[in-house]
Amino acid sequence: MKRIWLKMLIFAIPLLGNTQPGIRLYDALHQINELDQQRWQGTDVLKIIALPGETVDFQLALFDFKGPVQVQLPPVVGVEINSFLELQVTVRNKKTIEGNRYPDILFPYPADGRGRIVLPPARPEIASRLNFDFTVIWFDLRIAESGLPESVSIPIEVNDGKTIKQCRVELLIRKPMLQKRTRFSVDFNEYGAKYLSPYLKTHNDYQLWKIEKEFYRLAHEHRGTLNVLPYKSQTGVVREGMAPEINGSGNDIYIVDWAPFDERYGAYFDGSAFDDGQPIDHFYLPFNPNWPAQFDYFYLETERYQKEWRQIANAYVRHFKQRGWNSTTFQVYMNQKPGAKNHIPWNLDEPKGRSDYLGLRGFCDLFEKSFLPLQGLDIRFRIDISHFYCDKHRGNSRKDFELNNGDEILEPVHIWVISDHSMKSLKAKEKARYLKTKGRQVWKYGATPKIKDRPADVFTNMYLDWYHGFDGAMVWKSLCRELDRGTGKNFIFYSGKEFGLEKPLASIRMKLMRDAIQDLDILVNVGEVSFLELRKIFKLETRLAQRRAIFELLGGKQ
Repeated sequence: MKRIWLKMLIFAIPLLGNTQPGIRLYDALHQINELDQQRWQGTDVLKIIALPGETVDFQLALFDFKGPVQVQLPPVVGVEINSFLELQVTVRNKKTIEGNRYPDILFPYPADGRGRIVLPPARPEIASRLNFDFTVIWFDLRIAESGLPESVSIPIEVNDGKTIKQCRVELLIRKPMLQKRTRFSVDFNEYGAKYLSPYLKTHNDYQLWKIEKEFYRLAHEHRGTLNVLPYKSQTGVVREGMAPEINGSGNDIYIVDWAPFDERYGAYFDGSAFDDGQPIDHFYLPFNPNWPAQFDYFYLETERYQKEWRQIANAYVRHFKQRGWNSTTFQVYMNQKPGAKNHIPWNLDEPKGRSDYLGLRGFCDLFEKSFLPLQGLDIRFRIDISHFYCDKHRGNSRKDFELNNGDEILEPVHIWVISDHSMKSLKAKEKARYLKTKGRQVWKYGATPKIKDRPADVFTNMYLDWYHGFDGAMVWKSLCRELDRGTGKNFIFYSGKEFGLEKPLASIRMKLMRDAIQDLDILVNVGEVSFLELRKIFKLETRLAQRRAIFELLGGKQ
């Protein structure tokens, strides 16, 4: 073993991704390390500023080891240490048929009973995704909410049987405690429980729901929310088990049985599914043009259609209030577009023109008649809009949002989820801020980091979302079902099925997003921050310097 490298996420050094086209991860790191060997060899001390209740992270890189290596960390009172191997995935493009390999999968690899992590792993499917010239262990440190001194030292020893090298992580514990509830919503969107598909043939419903809980827990642990659309996105047919069964019609329509729904989802609404006891932030309800009323009755029997909406809305609110599920924001969202699978005449998802805006407004009005007279729950109407104050939509000015008075028509909508390419427009940012003055929420969607993105880009994008006043961000698809497919822009975590696990695996990008969200939750307490101050923070070279700058804004102790 030539050397070890202990490092936090460095902004100036692209620890995850290319420095420029053609330079691979290992090459970039190797060149940088050669220039800075003395600083990063063996006896280094890595300092991390942490808040009570926060999860912080660092990486331990092992270079050029051939035989077994043991990494020893002692248990630390008040600090939960979780370790992961950084496994590689292959990203292919048109120019590179064989693809480039990047670290992105974080495979849980805990220490044994004596606090040792032993490498290489015995399992071939894990070892095949490692680079033994440059192997990295990712460490998450979950800080207790109280009882820790201002400085906590964690010694690390690396032993390859010939030499022993030592380094140390020093946690600088500062105040205030990080709040459990995040102020910046991150939506890990998914269309139905497709993440359960590998297990459908071998597991019963209760076993599947147990696996499903691991997906919700992973999102929650990273200060995000798994938000699963409970109906087939185009037909509107409710997916099995994602809504209670209904029967009857008109005034006589009713919920048959709440028990299966409560057993599957109740723990997310009361918080008992999660270690921090906090309920899920938000959740899709199944209401759509084809449920609880059939869309065929929308024109033919309008009164019946609206009665069925009101009856089932009343049943939902009454039941949820009885169960005390009043800490989650429940969302009603129309996802359909015209097509062979439905009779919908409008683009309700990503509307394109005036008729689409009017169609959405009609359902928003029906939502208000059905839900708003019922008090006691936070239920909101949500839209996803692809072109918001763009000059043109797909080259057709007649579909322009501004030209067709989309803002006036859709003024009552509570949650606006707007595409990231729309939000590049200065006018769009100004109009989004205006929506917020009217009490609306504004989220940005499609902003999933790519596997090749630098950490600086992930942090910068989320900081800017917060600076511009957005309330959240949506990853529009969450799960990668094939580990070596795609650049990462359409997913944020991985299925563990290939490794024989009945749970998902986080990506490095998911950890970066969590770190950024935690920073934003700290910045919320700062008050007004200038753009220059914010740029200063995310341009700083190291995470330590960046976190210090945030605490300077807070006026806190360094």
